[in-house]
Amino acid sequence: MTEEELNDLNVSLWKEWTLKATEVNCCKLCCAVVDDDTAIQFLRYIQGFGVSDRIRRQIDSIARGELILPGLDCTLRGIRQKNHLMYKIEPLEHPTGNARYEFLVEYDRMEPNVGIYLGCKCVTAENADHREMIKVCVEEWKNIRDHICTVLNNSFPDKEFRHRFRITDNGQEKTFWPTWIGLYDDEDMEFALTVLRIFRKTYEQYFNGTLKECRHLKPIAYRHVAASFTESTFMELERTIAKAYGKVNGESAMGLFQRFILNASFRGIFSPDPSYDLAWRYMGDGNSGLTGSNIEFATLMRTLIIEIGARVGVKTEGIKTPWNNIFKVFLDSEGVAYNSATRTQWQNALDDTVMACENAVRTCLDSES
Repeated sequence: MTEEELNDLNVSLWKEWTLKATEVNCCKLCCAVVDDDTAIQFLRYIQGFGVSDRIRRQIDSIARGELILPGLDCTLRGIRQKNHLMYKIEPLEHPTGNARYEFLVEYDRMEPNVGIYLGCKCVTAENADHREMIKVCVEEWKNIRDHICTVLNNSFPDKEFRHRFRITDNGQEKTFWPTWIGLYDDEDMEFALTVLRIFRKTYEQYFNGTLKECRHLKPIAYRHVAASFTESTFMELERTIAKAYGKVNGESAMGLFQRFILNASFRGIFSPDPSYDLAWRYMGDGNSGLTGSNIEFATLMRTLIIEIGARVGVKTEGIKTPWNNIFKVFLDSEGVAYNSATRTQWQNALDDTVMACENAVRTCLDSES
């Protein structure tokens, strides 16, 4: 393949897949201006479900830039922007008369990787100094950032906006975004428009001198994302077990637990699941009379905690089985995570199940290999 042929192939594939990738974002943004039935069809398409031929043709026309739905304002200074979809709420004239603030949700059909974004855009007047206007915009945003962030955090208590404000990378066409945020995949247009209204209210109050004082926000750490079936959750289970038996016996208790896991895995009672960072499936063991049931797993874990206590000389009446930590390490034989109902299923175990579990635990703890 010649360099020219390769370049032609690259361009062809870029156009093809840019169009495919842009359809999803177009559907999502356009949900703000279509009827409920069409919005449902658009959302189905976003999630990979089939839609009618009529809807499919409509989506294709929007993604190609051939159709602009009523309710969208895809213009800059009255001139249509062929690659952009825009939904705007009422703008604000800047007090200096040198610019207008637009509050909008926007999407560039040629940059699907950027996704849908929203915020405020300063449109500088043709006869004004754009660089000076940018300085004004930056200073204004600095003065109201904490207020907007506080209002947004209060309005959406499950979200934290201190991490979400972004800095623009250009000031093209005498426009400038003091800030913007990306619309997450699980956030809808109702959320986006509420954010815009809060932006506009804050700027309006700031301009007319009625914005109430807001205390400055302190820096925060990035939110820890809770995880299961990782090296960290396994180590946390080890630490929890060690702590349960006290400082004197903790190290010995953790050593026994580690020995049990090692030997139970060697015998096939547990099987590492390579799809995870660190996880084991409970498989049972026909030679030991273990079938791999949930009742069996619950009985095995409870038996293990009791047996470790007996071996380190700690009475286990007050020691609870650390189910929450266990559920973050072990899966059932089909790779399904255990749930809270499993923790009491040992109460339903028959005598032969209890005996099989006790024998398996003792054998694994006694073995040195």
